Amino acid sequence: MLALGGIEDHIHLFVQFPATISIATLTKEVKGASSHFMNHEGYSPHQFRWQGGYGAFTVSKRSQDVVINYVRNQKTHHRTHQLIDDLEATPPA
Repeated sequence: MLALGGIEDHIHLFVQFPATISIATLTKEVKGASSHFMNHEGYSPHQFRWQGGYGAFTVSKRSQDVVINYVRNQKTHHRTHQLIDDLEATPPA
């Protein structure tokens, strides 16, 4: 993981992983492990569940620093409404 950031209703992860792992597999592992942690370590007063969907983007090496900064500063971007629309788009249900 190169960067992690979020607000109350969503998170952004910026990760680098080998081409032998699919995005779906990576997402399943992240959601499964984090749900297990939240529910078994007492961090959530209610049953924690992820929404069904997710979005994924590829990023050029040239854009990496911009995206890392964006991901790490989610609270500020949302508070000041300085969002990158493509990174905030919710996939259709």
